[in-house]
Parts: sequence; C-alpha cells; structure tokens
Amino acid sequence: MKLVITTQHRENYGAHDWDGTGSCPQYWKCKGGNVYVVRDLSAKSVAKIRRDGIPNLEKLISINDESWQEYIIGCDIVEDDAFECEEWDSVIEFRFVGGRWTCVRVRDSLCESWVPGPAGERSDYKSEMMA
Repeated sequence: MKLVITTQHRENYGAHDWDGTGSCPQYWKCKGGNVYVVRDLSAKSVAKIRRDGIPNLEKLISINDESWQEYIIGCDIVEDDAFECEEWDSVIEFRFVGGRWTCVRVRDSLCESWVPGPAGERSDYKSEMMA
C-alpha cells in the first residue's frame, strides 16, 4: 500500500508590490499543486494513518504566508499499482530515513532531494543530472 497526497498551490499577486506596511492586498490565484507519495506502507502504518491522519506530514507540506499557500486537498491510501499523477507531472516521494523525512523528486533527467521542514522549509537540498 501507499499514501498519495495531492496539494493545491495559491499565489497572492497582491503581495508582489506590497511594501510590508498595513494589510497585504489579497489577490489569490490557484497555481497547480504537488503529488506526494509514501510507498511501502505496513499494515500498522495504514492503521495509524486511518486512525490519526497525517499531522506530521501535513506540517512539512503546508505553507501559509502573505504571498504563497500550499495545502492538502486529497489524501488516499491505495494499492501499490494505483494511479499517482498525470504523465506531465512528477511525484515527490517522502522517505523516512535515519529518523527523519526526506523528499526525492525526479523530473526529466534531474533528481532533486531535500529534508523538508515546517512550513515548506528545505534543508540539505541537492540536485543532480542523471545519465
């Protein structure tokens, strides 16, 4: 089994010219989203997700500031061979390695990896071209 999480991005165009004083102008536009996958779930993990949801992953995914938002719009536990995303999109794979979550995304011939932090922060970012 695997967990497939879909998100929505929104950008506040009003924030582009905002000088930081007073209220930030609000002009939000939807900008697509991401697909996150956690593979090889054990029966115990599936039961825990069904019981408690995904609060830790949600903290690592969700962003909400004056200019940008990313939030979860779907979260499904599915069979290993189930559909993940359209062919033009690319999956961000969550992996729990060394006691922390990491993310890996392969797009075309570029492989990116990072350690996600709260509110969309990224550390240990690496990218490399694949042969």
